[in-house]
Amino acid sequence: KKTLTETFGLCGWDVSLNELKWIAEWQYLNGVTSLCPHLESYSLRGVRKRDYPASYFTQLPWFEHVYSEFAEYFTSLGAMLDSGKDIAPLLVIHPITSAYILQNPMDREKLQQYDDAFQQWAQELSDEHILHHYGDETIIERYGSVETLDGKVVLRVGKCEYKAVLLPQLINLTSNTVRLLLAYAEAGGKIYAIGQLPQFENGRKTDTLKKLYAYVKLCDDISEVKSLCETAAPINIYNNNKP
Repeated sequence: KKTLTETFGLCGWDVSLNELKWIAEWQYLNGVTSLCPHLESYSLRGVRKRDYPASYFTQLPWFEHVYSEFAEYFTSLGAMLDSGKDIAPLLVIHPITSAYILQNPMDREKLQQYDDAFQQWAQELSDEHILHHYGDETIIERYGSVETLDGKVVLRVGKCEYKAVLLPQLINLTSNTVRLLLAYAEAGGKIYAIGQLPQFENGRKTDTLKKLYAYVKLCDDISEVKSLCETAAPINIYNNNKP
């Protein structure tokens, strides 16, 4: 589906079009197909001049001259991406329910440590050029199934088929995800985990979850996952050097 992001907030009044292009293209690389620039102020009176600048409107000197070309470029790019099928062989189960368990308004240290680890391995997936999608467990529950495609078992979510599944230091999985992954593994599907196995199913330890352990390959890091599941992209998919 079309994915929209509100972006460019707090880039500052001195931001250049090259910098905006770099920011937007990084987002499009990671699944965004439509931009909502923040913000366009009719007036800069009062606090508005400092409210998440810049204002991507007539206050910028290049707005009337070249901004239309910038917008047309990303509109065309988004239309092209929306018209095709985004193929990624690896499904990464998103750890949002693990964050629910760690959430504590009186002590955020554990959740912050978990979030830092999430950011690190997410970056490593891109660094290793591993094409992947993040799997939302509520969407997987609605549209997920185990199928055989060209003689090989795949985990299907909607119109996407995955050759392997990654559990990124998860603490918890929903019951539906556990059952689906167990069926996938019993049919021959590949499941990898980084560093640890999930401890809870819907917040509890269960026998079904223990059955899943027998099928999961525990890996030390992303590079080991790459060597096992062979999902690396053959080209350099992004440039570290900011213009």
